Amino acid sequence: MPLQEVQIPDFIGGMDSANPPFSLRENQGVRVEGLSPIKGRLTSDTGYQPFLGTVRGDPQLVQQFYKKDGSSELLLVTTSTAYKRLGDQWAYLPTDVQTTLSAAASTNDTVLSVNSTTGFAVGDYIGVGLDDGTEHQTTISAISTGTITIADPMPGIAATGNYVNQAVSLNGDLDNPISFVTMPAVDYFIFTNYKDPVKYYDGQKCVTLPGLPTGNDRCRAVALFNNYLFLLGTIEGGQAYPQRVRWSDTGDPTTWTSGNAGFVDLYDSEDFITAAAPLGPYLMIYRERSIIRCEYLGAAEQLFSFEQVIAGEGAMSVDSIADMGDMHLFIGNSNVYRYTGGFSIEPVGDPIYYTTFSVDGDLNPAYRHRVFAIYVEELDEVWIFYPAGSKTVPDRCLRYSQSLGSWFLRKFPEEFSGFGFYQKDISTTWANLTGAWDSESRQWGSRAFLSSSPTTLLCSFTNKRIMEYDYVAADDNGTAIAFLFEGKDFQFGEKRARVDHLEIAHAGPSATVEYSTDRGLTWQTLGTLPPAGEIVRTRLYKQVLCRDFRFRVSGSGSGFILAWAAIRYYEDASY
Repeated sequence: MPLQEVQIPDFIGGMDSANPPFSLRENQGVRVEGLSPIKGRLTSDTGYQPFLGTVRGDPQLVQQFYKKDGSSELLLVTTSTAYKRLGDQWAYLPTDVQTTLSAAASTNDTVLSVNSTTGFAVGDYIGVGLDDGTEHQTTISAISTGTITIADPMPGIAATGNYVNQAVSLNGDLDNPISFVTMPAVDYFIFTNYKDPVKYYDGQKCVTLPGLPTGNDRCRAVALFNNYLFLLGTIEGGQAYPQRVRWSDTGDPTTWTSGNAGFVDLYDSEDFITAAAPLGPYLMIYRERSIIRCEYLGAAEQLFSFEQVIAGEGAMSVDSIADMGDMHLFIGNSNVYRYTGGFSIEPVGDPIYYTTFSVDGDLNPAYRHRVFAIYVEELDEVWIFYPAGSKTVPDRCLRYSQSLGSWFLRKFPEEFSGFGFYQKDISTTWANLTGAWDSESRQWGSRAFLSSSPTTLLCSFTNKRIMEYDYVAADDNGTAIAFLFEGKDFQFGEKRARVDHLEIAHAGPSATVEYSTDRGLTWQTLGTLPPAGEIVRTRLYKQVLCRDFRFRVSGSGSGFILAWAAIRYYEDASY
């Protein structure tokens, strides 16, 4: 019998657990981990590195706050407080309790002379500006007339007039993600954690948003729509209104009881509001089991209309919606859906349903509300982070390629509690790096050093700091990235086949190749792919008599490429 061949032209079909393994396309796999599609090839994923230092509380949101004058600040909100980037440090966002030093402070001082102690209290967290441009963060241990005693000695000198600011105090938790908007008309960054009254930051102070109906109102989510600030799923005067939508006066987020301000209770169904996001000319309000479309009418008797457009499915949480501009990808109760604003939703998560969302899936159902989704524009991918197994905070990521319609899995050595994006205004050079160059934790060539280069930031619950997901980082903060491709079950007509060899085009570090003839129950070693600086073809010979032939490639390290493969076999004449 002549030697026959089955070719795998590429490996970018992604993973599919919904269909029988023998029915998958040649370029699909049962499991695809730590690999991503780049230029028609499957390449080992890049990793992340630390971005600035550790913070107090669990980080939940890191976001760039753009202002009308073109400047911006990088902000970070944790469960305990809020920060802004100050050089290579996270500095506290101040409240309206602020003062200055009335006399210079020296290294190791613990008593600070200040111009006012009004509003400060023992136990407050404060930030003190140092002459080297950094901030000393400490707590107040005592207060007397004109002086503040701090718990931690000054690490450097501070001149007369340097600031002493009270830090924002928050009571957040990971069960309630941060919802935020930037309101350009007034240069406000507005956010809510559902546990504290709605906050705003105006570049000078971070305090409770003034003018709220009862003064200290909370809400599940905030949204900006047609120059109105929306509060959704509110708690007003201690009373919960989980179906309420409230909006401010036109262009004024501090006026809630006069002008065009108003509210509506969406009592057409009993499910609660979970999230909201703009889509085209509408504001889509997601509930637990439905979607409401809000449209601006502008009439005196009716400013907005609210219409239920989807029944039976809704969004899981505040962060379960990835806004892709002309559509949303959202995580529902039983699948991942594409939504374009009409009266139907399109499921796109079927290939990963059984591995993740089903009864046998690895998603921890008790903490499904901590799932979050990111749209990574430069890759045209949506990343869905979720807690697997017994984890309570997301440690795995499903990557959905919008252009390919393919899914890929990524496992992390730590857990992530939020995300954000950052684009530098000025590139970093050797000359303007601070500190010793050999103590720099980021990789040279990292996108963090480049101007006008967006980067994805992840909030590490494990290390209480921000990680920069960088497309040149070779590992996950020192941990090698493992990769695995487990292919389909190849069947050779109605007969058994005698597999002669498997040929694979690859590059990068060495990798182990195994095969299975019992549909993945047991595995045997077929051989090893040698390290290669460029794409080479390696043949692995093994006489295997079988009806089903499945192979998998696994290893760890950066730069691995899986480009092409072929299985060559003879039909077994003795069958």
